[in-house]
Amino acid sequence: MNHPTLEHLILEQIQSLNTPVGASFLSSRIDASQANIGRILLDLEQRGLLKKVSNKGRVLTEEGVSYLRSLQQSISSKKYVDLLLDLSSTADKQVYLDILEARIQLEIKTAELAAQRATDQDLRELQEILIRHHKTHSLGKPAEEENLNFHYKIAEIAGNPIITHLLRLVMTQHAAYLHFSVMDYTLTGSTLFHSHLYEAIREHDPEKASHLMYEHLNALVVTLRGIDVEQFRALLQ
Repeated sequence: MNHPTLEHLILEQIQSLNTPVGASFLSSRIDASQANIGRILLDLEQRGLLKKVSNKGRVLTEEGVSYLRSLQQSISSKKYVDLLLDLSSTADKQVYLDILEARIQLEIKTAELAAQRATDQDLRELQEILIRHHKTHSLGKPAEEENLNFHYKIAEIAGNPIITHLLRLVMTQHAAYLHFSVMDYTLTGSTLFHSHLYEAIREHDPEKASHLMYEHLNALVVTLRGIDVEQFRALLQ
């Protein structure tokens, strides 16, 4: 058992018992030696996460409670990321449709917020990405990096770091977004959608921007639903 996992188990046990406990008792509840648990208890105490209560054992400090909460949130987040990794590594068309549906929910909001908040500098940077996208497309390439950066820039302009983080997870795991870029290039023509999106954001028209983002991503949904399994798998090669 590695240290971070054992640390987490020890803190959870102490919190759930809600009474001072020591290494001997914890070793009867956790699959680890008393000596190993004792070393971790001392480390946690030195870090201010535990405190001694006379000779009865240790309890969580306020800092310890906050730290345990952050550990639990981190573990929960990792489970969702692992699930997404498993999903997006498959050649199942429905999985990609589900990913697109998630993107629609996230990105219609980023487009709306970006139209409200874009500064002149934001617009210049977004336009530069769009120009690079057009140039790469003109060379007969899918322009996956430029495509990705265009959507990331809109999310950055939107100014909500949680939405941005979720979007990065949805778009990049196991090259799922690379496949969408190829579909964009091969089947739908993303540069035209991006140009219209840029104009709506430049005009600071949130309703128009969110509608165009929906139309852009929904075009992929409609296209993906319309191709057969063999065509879909060929796109993933």
